[in-house]
Amino acid sequence: MRLDNYLKEVIRLIHEGWPGLLSAMDVVNEAVNDAGGDRTSDSEWYITYGDNSYIMKAFELVRKWTVFYGETQMKLYYNDYNTHNATKANGIVRVCGPIFRAGYLDGIGMQERETTSSPSAAQWIASYNKFDTICTEMAVTEMDVRTTSSSPAELAAQANQYGAFLKCFVERSHRSGRGKIINVTKDGLNDKWTFNANSSIWDSLDQCKPSFYAVANVGIHYNALDSLILYADTLQEGRYTSESWANFAAALASAKNAMAQNYSASLSAADALGQARESLQTALEGLQEIPVDVKIVNKDKPTAFALSQNYPNPFNPTTTIRYDIAKNAHVSIAIYDILGRAVATLVNGDQVVGRYPLVWNASHVNSGVYFCRMDARNTDGSGGFTAVKKLILVK
Repeated sequence: MRLDNYLKEVIRLIHEGWPGLLSAMDVVNEAVNDAGGDRTSDSEWYITYGDNSYIMKAFELVRKWTVFYGETQMKLYYNDYNTHNATKANGIVRVCGPIFRAGYLDGIGMQERETTSSPSAAQWIASYNKFDTICTEMAVTEMDVRTTSSSPAELAAQANQYGAFLKCFVERSHRSGRGKIINVTKDGLNDKWTFNANSSIWDSLDQCKPSFYAVANVGIHYNALDSLILYADTLQEGRYTSESWANFAAALASAKNAMAQNYSASLSAADALGQARESLQTALEGLQEIPVDVKIVNKDKPTAFALSQNYPNPFNPTTTIRYDIAKNAHVSIAIYDILGRAVATLVNGDQVVGRYPLVWNASHVNSGVYFCRMDARNTDGSGGFTAVKKLILVK
């Protein structure tokens, strides 16, 4: 009764003060010790109940009152620290698994207070994989990498460690569809106001430390490289010269290795991903198409008209657009702005069956959203084709 009344009042006050605004709630915090057992003597609720049944009951009651007050958008979390510890992670699975299967628990909060030497990315990933079976989402509720000095070497190691873990988080991002990490929280505004001394990505004067640039660059390079690889995997070897394809294939393999690699305080994720991104971009730009003749057209004859998405997209100022002609046709390809005004005509004439690339140089127009429209009318009068793709120019 005491627990029920307490949790009812908590949810009521939340509902009355911030209706519909809270996205998550830490229902139970730090109920498992590092050995994987229950925290007992320092837990008031454990002492009151005599066992860990209060954890299930707390989730059950919070779920009941969030439904009662219409706050069902709130995800219910269990949170703990040192979650990379394998024994502790097993204890969290032991406690939270039944609560998740009962329909009361939504998320696991992973709290890490790190040094430049521990934990490793592999340790964190192992715990993530365990928690993946007992929740629908996860949040990194605290991420701290402490240093023992402000020497350049120590700050570089801190930056690399932050980058290593940011890479783990990005590649398991919920919004990207790659995993269950919904949010990442960093403790402290700067080194002066952080819970763990010298663990911020800003110093006490609010100047960005190397760690700030490391995490920013990991996010930028990882997502850009991911997009490049997705595009690269659609290309067909037979359309390019053997030498340019060999360079491209080597860069693509290196890029995939960089994406799969775990990093550490001594191995920079930001540098490796940035170098792989630059190499793959250069290799893509260096691909040389085999000149199209009648024999090649017949060997790789398109079976349908098609307008492919431009690459890269977003772009500045040039982008490549590929299209397929399945029958001899009069082809028109033009670029329009969001008001429907034509800003460029790229193709307007008769073309034979084949696959075609073209490049649009948008240096003469402003940043914004544009549309590429392709119209093809078969020269034998048997029909036609129309397609539109959205292009994003960012200068």
